[in-house]
Amino acid sequence: MRINYSTIFLVTILAILIGAYNLYAQDGNTNNRETEWNSFEAKEGIEWNIRWSEGKDVPRTIVGGLTKGYRGTPESIARQFLTEYRSLFSMKEGLTDLRHVKTLTHRGFIM
Repeated sequence: MRINYSTIFLVTILAILIGAYNLYAQDGNTNNRETEWNSFEAKEGIEWNIRWSEGKDVPRTIVGGLTKGYRGTPESIARQFLTEYRSLFSMKEGLTDLRHVKTLTHRGFIM
């Protein structure tokens, strides 16, 4: 069996370039994620805690603080908040990737 060293070399270089690009892209996403989070904290305060989804650049949970006051129905309040921070949640403009299913209430509180 004949080994083609130039092919092995090219495949190795390609693998290194792909790996380097992935590291660069991940670092860029992390910077963007941090920028969006810093913007959120600047508007809403620093008492928030965030947990990021694994493998994604979107929050899994954000808890601990109080947002500014919004007016309207529970659905419209949620839409106002998500529209304001759409880039943090990686949502499409106009929230076209969001669909209201139902609003739950419990002991006078909306959940």
